[in-house]
Amino acid sequence: MDRQVLLLNLCFGAYFFFLGAEYAVILPTINGYLISLDGDNTFLGIVLASFSFAGLISAPLYGYVTDRMGSAKASIIAGNVLEIIGNFMYFVGGSKYMVLGGRVVAGLGSGSMSSIMGTMSRSTKEKDRTSSFALLLMLRQFGLLVGPGFNAFLYKLNFTLGPFVVNLDSSPGLFMVLVWTINTLMFIFLYSDRHTRSDPVEVFEGRSEDLAPRAEVRFSTNYAREFLREEVVLLLAVAFFSAFVQTGVEAALTPLTLMYFDWHGLSNSYIMLGGGAVVILSFFSVNVLSKRLSDRVILLMGCLILAIGYAMFVIIEFHLCYIYDGLDTPDWLLPVLGTTMFVWIFGICYVIIPNISLFSKLTSRKTQAFNQGVRIGATRMGMILGPLWATPMVTKHRLPIMAGLDFAFALILVSMVLASYRYLVPPPCLESAEISTDSPTEASKLLSDHDRRDC
Repeated sequence: MDRQVLLLNLCFGAYFFFLGAEYAVILPTINGYLISLDGDNTFLGIVLASFSFAGLISAPLYGYVTDRMGSAKASIIAGNVLEIIGNFMYFVGGSKYMVLGGRVVAGLGSGSMSSIMGTMSRSTKEKDRTSSFALLLMLRQFGLLVGPGFNAFLYKLNFTLGPFVVNLDSSPGLFMVLVWTINTLMFIFLYSDRHTRSDPVEVFEGRSEDLAPRAEVRFSTNYAREFLREEVVLLLAVAFFSAFVQTGVEAALTPLTLMYFDWHGLSNSYIMLGGGAVVILSFFSVNVLSKRLSDRVILLMGCLILAIGYAMFVIIEFHLCYIYDGLDTPDWLLPVLGTTMFVWIFGICYVIIPNISLFSKLTSRKTQAFNQGVRIGATRMGMILGPLWATPMVTKHRLPIMAGLDFAFALILVSMVLASYRYLVPPPCLESAEISTDSPTEASKLLSDHDRRDC
């Protein structure tokens, strides 16, 4: 493997790992942190949503700059610096508004993910892109898996650092300052754009040979026309709805476990530990299946799995609200809810990965960083509204409403994917140099059946 490609893999992989670690370190403790600062469940939703809102604004900007400069390095470093500042504000704390401000600043930094995803879209072969994105996102989930282990250490800290108190509430912010400083130094001294400015190469396969020239699809240079095509609108909707239901459940998880099981920070970290293991299993299976099944098949599978998971959630909450009349939490709730969470977590990976991959294949390669910024913006919008909607719904009589809405959204996703299924395939002319006439593919079949789009 070329040394520069190895370093690129290392920097990108570390970035996604640290994103997951940040989420796993902060989420289990932030509710208790805000409670100690007089923040209620509604304010918790605002804080969680603020991170996503800031990323929604910044992601397309990072992408636009990356596309114009032909380099992701400056954008990523700038984003990391904002992550450092935001997490330092979180560490300082002192008031719930300082914590809110810290998450806003860190969220502005997190938008630089669009620069990395745009770079990945341009620097990998189309046939390998799904597995490459799966590997990156699996590293993020590995960070989620390892994060609770960091918490087990951080919970034991209780000392002062100059004027600042380092304890179980503030230490995650200090820890992430150190983590993002390390990642920034990696990008400054190790990262080079040399392998990301030309034709696609197999970055995560360890080879950097040039591909044969390929015919380019005449994607519209008009952004409105580009993003209003049926298949692109569908993928943006999938990004929004899947993020809405996922982050809503995640934000409601700590108040929900407190209500049902009287669990606190460390117990919630163990939940994330188990969830991270399920996600890694799911990403691994997607990586394998992506070599045998098309992106649209995997996407449909994911939407169906989510629908099953949320149907189980509806049944649980309606039973607890309208049928079960005991005062204590029933013994069966923990294993049944755990099974439901397993289905959710396993299914969401089957939605996220093919959605990202298809979006990169169905939009112009020349503006991939900006395109991914738009997709991330749709995702972040779901991440904003999900926690705002879900956290106030964690009461006995409101949870069935929340579960019913999530199930309805899952059914909408299934219906939309089925309705636009024939369009969810890369334009055949984009792959013309890689398609063998002796081995017809799903794309070549569609070309003979449908006049998809002029090439």
